[in-house]
Amino acid sequence: MRPRLADIPCSPPRVSAVFALAAMLAACGGAVASAARSCPPTPAPPRASAAGVTATADRASVAPGETITFTVIAQGAISFTAQCTGPLQLLAADSAQLQVYSATSKAGGGSPCGAVTLAPGARAVYAVAWTLDGTLPDGTYTATLLLGDRPGLTLQIPVAPDTATCVH
Repeated sequence: MRPRLADIPCSPPRVSAVFALAAMLAACGGAVASAARSCPPTPAPPRASAAGVTATADRASVAPGETITFTVIAQGAISFTAQCTGPLQLLAADSAQLQVYSATSKAGGGSPCGAVTLAPGARAVYAVAWTLDGTLPDGTYTATLLLGDRPGLTLQIPVAPDTATCVH
């Protein structure tokens, strides 16, 4: 004969221990769930183009102390003049248009300089990096990229610390 449920001894300490354990696990699970948050959709890195020249950044935003790299590609048919001491120039400004950084790319690496003429379909690639000062205030900064005598291309770069852990 099988015992009935009412006939099975159940001591109150075991039942209260089970409920205490369940409450503790629920509390821990709630704490873990509140520490992580959902990530907002990851935006695409900024991009700008004009007259055969395209500028991109390697990330959509950057934190103070990190490095962001800008790439400019000239696609033929196109002609321009770029100094060999620094064919690509980067000028970074804050929201008040105060310049906070400037740099030039290094010559060489197969990127042409001087009087450049690219045949249809030919490409020339230039890159310059910006390592942000660790004390740079949050905000949106403007990166203007100048390839020789071509018109400048402007990218908006949000600067903010990575303060939260989130889950995708």
